[in-house]
Amino acid sequence: MYKMYVSKHSSFTIIVMKTLSFFSICLLLFGIFFISGCDRGVQKPPGLPDLITDVQIIVIQDGKPLEGAAVTLVPLDVSLARWPIKGKTDTNGLAKLTTYGKFSGSPAGKFKVVVVKREYLPNKQQTPTTEGTVAQGKWHDELGYIDYVDPLFGLSEKTSAEVEIKNDSSKHTVDVGKAVRLESKEKSNN
Repeated sequence: MYKMYVSKHSSFTIIVMKTLSFFSICLLLFGIFFISGCDRGVQKPPGLPDLITDVQIIVIQDGKPLEGAAVTLVPLDVSLARWPIKGKTDTNGLAKLTTYGKFSGSPAGKFKVVVVKREYLPNKQQTPTTEGTVAQGKWHDELGYIDYVDPLFGLSEKTSAEVEIKNDSSKHTVDVGKAVRLESKEKSNN
């Protein structure tokens, strides 16, 4: 009825073959990771200037640290314009700057400081009809937001904030004035 299959290999041989297969797979994976350069780090793009990593930009509003503000340094030297420098303030108002989205710090130079703290409002609203019933109204996009910093600080052409970062550690405080709450809405009908 049933045929019994008898292996010609001993159990020791099978264990050795399974162990060799496991080590072969591990060796193959290690080789792939090594060749792909997982330990080389991020390569700097050509032309990226040396960065000063010990730069502190502290943003204050009404004499207190401003948390959650986006900070952008706009270089006055056009040769640095291709390297965006950005950061976001923490609870102490300190912006940790990165250049080109990956590299800690900022190049030396003179910069305008753009500061924006914005909260976006929900984007779908329904407008009631002239009879006052919402169910028959039109849907429209509500492109609204609230600015918590004077909008003049959000434009590089108009901001009064400037810093000069030198070839050593730099600490700069940017005062964005009094707290504001400016709501803006733009509607576009579908």
